[in-house]
Amino acid sequence: MLRRIACSWQRDRGRFWRQITYGELLTASRHIASALLKRGLSAERPVVILSGNAIDHALVAFGALYAGIPFCPVSPAYSLVSKTTASCPT
Repeated sequence: MLRRIACSWQRDRGRFWRQITYGELLTASRHIASALLKRGLSAERPVVILSGNAIDHALVAFGALYAGIPFCPVSPAYSLVSKTTASCPT
């Protein structure tokens, strides 16, 4: 079970596939969870994940879940400040 592919991600227009097994996912999740906790993150200090759709996004999310830290995924498309709202009256 730990050697089965947990996630695959294609990039560079199909020239490169990145895969991670369940065992690698578990190991990475534990390391990331430890790093998040060492940085003082907790249920009171959640994580915001600003990332596209990629394996690294999933790894941070699973690390946060493993540590019991809430997280909020944010798409890069929604993180940019619109230039049109700067001229709106407040």
